Amino acid sequence: MEALTAFDASADPNTVHNVLLVDVLTADAAFASADPRADYKGDEYTWNLGSIPPMKSVTATMVLTVPASVAEIVALDTGATAWGTLAGEMVSASACPATLAPASLGEYLAPTVDADFHDADVARRAGQLCPNPTDAFEYVRALGYEAYKGSLRGARGTEWSQAGNSLDQANLLLATLRGNGVPARYRHGTLSTERAQELILSMFPTTGAVVGQVPDGVEVSDPANDPELLAEVRDHWWVEAYVDGSWVAMDPAFSYAELGQTFAPPSPPCEGGAGGECAEIPDGARHKVTVSVEIEKYDMLSYLSSGFGYTTPLSHTFTTAGLVGQPLTLEHLTSHETPPMGYLIYGWTYY
Repeated sequence: MEALTAFDASADPNTVHNVLLVDVLTADAAFASADPRADYKGDEYTWNLGSIPPMKSVTATMVLTVPASVAEIVALDTGATAWGTLAGEMVSASACPATLAPASLGEYLAPTVDADFHDADVARRAGQLCPNPTDAFEYVRALGYEAYKGSLRGARGTEWSQAGNSLDQANLLLATLRGNGVPARYRHGTLSTERAQELILSMFPTTGAVVGQVPDGVEVSDPANDPELLAEVRDHWWVEAYVDGSWVAMDPAFSYAELGQTFAPPSPPCEGGAGGECAEIPDGARHKVTVSVEIEKYDMLSYLSSGFGYTTPLSHTFTTAGLVGQPLTLEHLTSHETPPMGYLIYGWTYY
């Protein structure tokens, strides 16, 4: 305790000292207030945030007066930039500009359980890919492809795995785009058999040679013609991003894909999008896990006639994308009343 009390976080070599935050407003925004107070010169506002120890953070909030509505996306600032010194060297980081979008694009900027850009890891990645949407596309395009059905990992799980199927890759790309203020939406279609086989084979790098002997008549795997794999891969998803006033296709599942290139005709996967576009994937495309608690009750008279009695006081279904990396805790509160017979919680059931 004495050592912890005497510890000076500001002396930690990983502390960032002399942190200076600067932001410049555009003509579409007017300063209203700030906490803490900022120094300013014209449209440039500056905060001296002092030293920030490891695992700590400092928040500066600026309130702006903006137009009630806009016809196109407008930038409200040039993107905040922070400078500091770390181990005697200057370090810096920049944020994307804050933007104001038309109400018609609002649904294409919202976080979802599959593409949650508020998640710390996804937000960190989005910050590294700011401000060019092409950088986000190229980053996700470089990840590995893995075949499975539906949204399993979500944006966070795909970032952690550095791989995913077409829908999970779309989840991560869409989250990084929306997190940087770029409207984005899902598109869905069915790949041809040849395109699906191409993605399947991308999971199996070719080797220089086959070692050993394969006896005649032995069944060997043929993933490119496996009916189950083909069905999973042909169900294909990609993203469209609203860039410079128009929607641009981004399909990161194919490692050589270019901006605007698509590999399947779009089809409507959800309600609302007349051309097949949607702001959020349909619930049926999500993997889920159900956690339930079953109570076994023993009553001597009932047991003689019908055995143990069972009740299920708790049953809840989660999306797997929302559970990735999150702790799941079960709390059991006992009653103060003394029951006539004993109660026992004996297990969890997973579906």
